[in-house]
Amino acid sequence: MTVKETNGVRKLCVDEIYIYAETAFSHEGDIAYLYQLAERAKKAGSNAIKFQLMLNPEESYVPEVIAQSECFNWYFEKEQWIKLLKYIKFEKKLDVVLLPVDMCAMEFCMTHQELYDMIEVHSINFNHYMMLRQMDKLDKVIILGIGGRTLADIEYALQKLPRAYSEKRILLMHGFQSFPTKKENAKLGRIAKYRALFGLEVGYADHTSYKEDDIPLFQFAYLNGSRFFEKHIVLEEGKERTDYQAAKEAGHLLEIKRALKTVADIQGNDSVWELASAETEYRKREKKVVAIKDIVPNEILTEKNLGYKVTNQMSAYEQKDLEKLLGKCSVGITEKDSTDILPR
Repeated sequence: MTVKETNGVRKLCVDEIYIYAETAFSHEGDIAYLYQLAERAKKAGSNAIKFQLMLNPEESYVPEVIAQSECFNWYFEKEQWIKLLKYIKFEKKLDVVLLPVDMCAMEFCMTHQELYDMIEVHSINFNHYMMLRQMDKLDKVIILGIGGRTLADIEYALQKLPRAYSEKRILLMHGFQSFPTKKENAKLGRIAKYRALFGLEVGYADHTSYKEDDIPLFQFAYLNGSRFFEKHIVLEEGKERTDYQAAKEAGHLLEIKRALKTVADIQGNDSVWELASAETEYRKREKKVVAIKDIVPNEILTEKNLGYKVTNQMSAYEQKDLEKLLGKCSVGITEKDSTDILPR
């Protein structure tokens, strides 16, 4: 699956696996760290990279909450973001996912739509009336991280995104939000149920511990219908820093893609009903329609002169075509065991 633009509108298209790297606040206020993550994500074959965009912490958090964490000092100026996003989108040719934390960041997204491809509703803003209304004005794919959300939460958000919903430009991202995720809490069976219930694509955002094998979860998500995938990345796996618990080095994205391609190859794609060449050859082994006795011109074709036999001859008829031949008149001579049957 990928995201394509038609008449200026970004839409979801099922044709390949799409994986993007989540950076969260692992940068810890060092913008050079984000440049390095983008470089490595590109080398690892990531389709996109995602950034949490915070421009005005005081708008979203009360002072006592801000005082509890150093991360509220880790935000960049608009000019820094513009330079970074231009570099990533236009030089590195990576899609960009933005996750605005506050309305100031949302306004940045409204003003600089050329700098990104998808926009996500932050978990703290899932039913944020004003932000949802603003997002629905955009011609962008909108991501809703539905982990830990009730059906009522999801339905409310979709109601406030009527244009995007009607155009199927909403991607629901399933994923248990506790860091790190225990596998028994992943509940990947919900993916297929959400797809059926809302008629939208449902991706998988993985938060498995960096110490755990996350590959089976991605593969099971694929089998349940996911084609969009998110994984946290850091420069140095296992090194203690913000948001490192579920993050892997960027090279792991390539491992995930390979594992998903293996499942995709086994599962079959949109041409799943088309026979492979080996299947076609196998099918040729079946009995073909032949003359079971010599047939003369003007003889009526019946079950007494037509039947089935295994033969190496080419035939214009499949087994099920026998009924179409019965009752017709032969226009030529057909020798016994021949497939060269000529009805009038």
